Amino acid sequence: MSDVFTVMFTGVYTVATTLTAATYYLMRDENFLRKLQQELAMAWPDATQPCPSATVLEKLPYLSAVIKETLRLTAGVNSPIPRITPETGMTIAGTYVPGGVQVSSSSYIIHHDRRVFRNPCQFDSSRWVVGGKEMQKFELSFSIGPRQCPAMSWSMNALLVSLAHVMRSFEFDYEDQGDLRYKDYFVPIIDGPNLRGRVRRR
Repeated sequence: MSDVFTVMFTGVYTVATTLTAATYYLMRDENFLRKLQQELAMAWPDATQPCPSATVLEKLPYLSAVIKETLRLTAGVNSPIPRITPETGMTIAGTYVPGGVQVSSSSYIIHHDRRVFRNPCQFDSSRWVVGGKEMQKFELSFSIGPRQCPAMSWSMNALLVSLAHVMRSFEFDYEDQGDLRYKDYFVPIIDGPNLRGRVRRR
């Protein structure tokens, strides 16, 4: 049962939350939404044809930037991810930590560090376009190293294809209801506001 719980929360709710949040943020940022739709129209000129593969979509800078910025704000997994220091101990940020000690860090804290992300609570996809490869080392939504999320590739494929479909196929008229609220259930769950607006096929 615990395995089912893990798969549901880390593989289903996280993707659903990210897609909902990405749609919400894009509806509030019409300028970036238009850039994304133009990019998708060039990569996928005939929307009646099958969607390009995730391998093609991941090379689109605006689409990738939207997903990375949404993941930064929604965190993926909010709770700190524990690690055990090696027997020999190690130095972390200038401080020596003995061996066998559990240490942890939350991606939420790193993703809201003002030294890296200007206006960290603000949705700004352009930071990933302008920042280039230098920014990639700060993208920790799926953790890092040998304990990195094993479903990262599947999740990214789902996000790329799903978001591309929605933004290529529909137009939105949105009634702003304020900032998103989240509850922390190990993974973030959106707690409001309800999204109000009109959706029409392009």
